[in-house]
Amino acid sequence: MTTDQALNKVFSLLDRVQADPASGMACQAELSRAVAQLEQAEVSVPPALHDLCAKLAAERRAFEQQEADFDNMPI
Repeated sequence: MTTDQALNKVFSLLDRVQADPASGMACQAELSRAVAQLEQAEVSVPPALHDLCAKLAAERRAFEQQEADFDNMPI
């Protein structure tokens, strides 16, 4: 993926998260990969973008833990 493609991907994903915050968990891994590609291309990535990736990852882990807790709840 070229730098331009990675930037377009990041902006597209950010637009999706802004339009529908609930979709953040769904595109978290894709956003993290695009950010990593930008860093590999030595593009300066703002700390706020790293913070957003970390926040989305934490929300995803919390949701998955809630699902696991629910699945393991005694009947």
